[in-house]
Amino acid sequence: PSSDEDATFTSTAAGRATLASLDEDGARMLLTSLFAPPAAACTKEGVVSFDGGEVTERDVARLSLTVAVENLRARRRNLERRSAEVGLEAVALAEKEAKRAKKSAALMQRLRVRRQCTEEIERVDQQELNLLAVQEALQQTEDEGEMRMALAKGLE
Repeated sequence: PSSDEDATFTSTAAGRATLASLDEDGARMLLTSLFAPPAAACTKEGVVSFDGGEVTERDVARLSLTVAVENLRARRRNLERRSAEVGLEAVALAEKEAKRAKKSAALMQRLRVRRQCTEEIERVDQQELNLLAVQEALQQTEDEGEMRMALAKGLE
């Protein structure tokens, strides 16, 4: 068999699936069925002879190597696909985390503003209490002044 025939067979998905499942005996049987006419006969040395040529141990070894290469290529494709999937998941998670962090930062800012407002409300309340106390003191002073004037007028 030529390397073109091997390449043609291994280039199909069915061919790759078949190759991936072969062991040495399976490779021998496949080569025999592909390249030997029905009149082929096995010799004691494990060589399948047929008119026009024979499938040798070398052919079996070559097909076994082709199977190994296809298995490695399939593994690489699977790893690349998985890597791409995981990469997309990582990007999605990073975007989600960035949104969460942004929301968290916005929440923290709102909490800071609320705390500042609460502190300012407490200061305003204290200032109001202080002003009310001053107002009451003034009122008492005025009342006392009026009482004194009334007393002074009454004593006259």
